[in-house]
Amino acid sequence: MIRAFTLFLLTFSFSVNAGVDIEKYVPNAQIVGEGQTSFYFWKLYDASLFSPHGKWNPESPFALSLRYDIEASAEEISKTSIEEIRRAGFTDEILLATWYRQMLTVFRDVMPGDQIVGIRNTEGDSIFMMNGEYIGSIKGNLFSDRFFGIWLDKTTRKPDLRKKLLGLSHAN
Repeated sequence: MIRAFTLFLLTFSFSVNAGVDIEKYVPNAQIVGEGQTSFYFWKLYDASLFSPHGKWNPESPFALSLRYDIEASAEEISKTSIEEIRRAGFTDEILLATWYRQMLTVFRDVMPGDQIVGIRNTEGDSIFMMNGEYIGSIKGNLFSDRFFGIWLDKTTRKPDLRKKLLGLSHAN
């Protein structure tokens, strides 16, 4: 009974912390890891990764939450995302341009304290929430793999953050 109550509280706190009911998209969601990204002395955002039973699998549903400490326009977020996908080795410029246009319609300008949660659902599509409200989705496994790869792929620019998100921070 105590264990069930504790599990309920943990699940509830994950939903509240993420600003969205992650369980709706990620069954048995538990936190895998968390970390933050900074640029010199400025913290940019806090990141948290949620997956079923706290075990991340790139083929299963998961949610990545980013809570911003900076102001950024939707255009900056979209442009930076495309630059990072390209930097990781993706070279289909037509598809990159399509994704950029789609991201511009989905993302919103962010202010300090705003939170965007990206969810990879069971079909492999990406669903985006901002401050607990649905803001849009982009279909396709390829987009999901490349977009979430910005943080979770071995080619990431932030390998220390990746290790923390994947719960590998103590690994070599």
